[in-house]
Amino acid sequence: MLQFLLSFTFYFKSKTKDGTSNAASYLKGLMVSRQRNCQVMAEELQNTSQQCLHHFITIGKWCYSKLMDRITLDFWHLLQQSGLEDDTCLIIDESGNPKKGRLSAGVKRQYCGQISKTENCQVGVFGALCGGSLVSLVQARLSLGSESTKIDLAKEIIDHVVLCLKIKVKWVCFKCLLTNGFKQLYTSFACKIWLILIEI
Repeated sequence: MLQFLLSFTFYFKSKTKDGTSNAASYLKGLMVSRQRNCQVMAEELQNTSQQCLHHFITIGKWCYSKLMDRITLDFWHLLQQSGLEDDTCLIIDESGNPKKGRLSAGVKRQYCGQISKTENCQVGVFGALCGGSLVSLVQARLSLGSESTKIDLAKEIIDHVVLCLKIKVKWVCFKCLLTNGFKQLYTSFACKIWLILIEI
């Protein structure tokens, strides 16, 4: 794992700080802890503290968007090397995470697909690139309430992957939960990309 992380250390460094060790601890905690929160991960890892992990994910000076872009481009290059660039699909989906209290970003009473009802939760929209049997989560956007809808976030991901990162996506798949915005997406992308609606 540390060897893998070495190729990404640039993204965790600033002029005065190096957050690589905290990044390694946080990544290990996500993989081995029974609960994925800073308190439990710090208790189980023992080589870090809750404060260090919390600082890393809240006010640490590193740019998650640049890191996601690097992962997106790395996976696109893998698809190209595997001869799968003509079979590249961008999968868009939303996911809800139940949350108690209102201190976490984006928490409000809204529909949560994980428990199939309206409850206090965070909701994110995610993008995964797929080619053949290879798939990787590459982009994510957190819903912060009335500022933007889930369709807005889906369109933002598609725009970013296709227009900014120049990934040659052949089609975009998304679930029926985003059906209400299909016309909006179709108007934006119908001439350039196939849009596929999956009813589940």
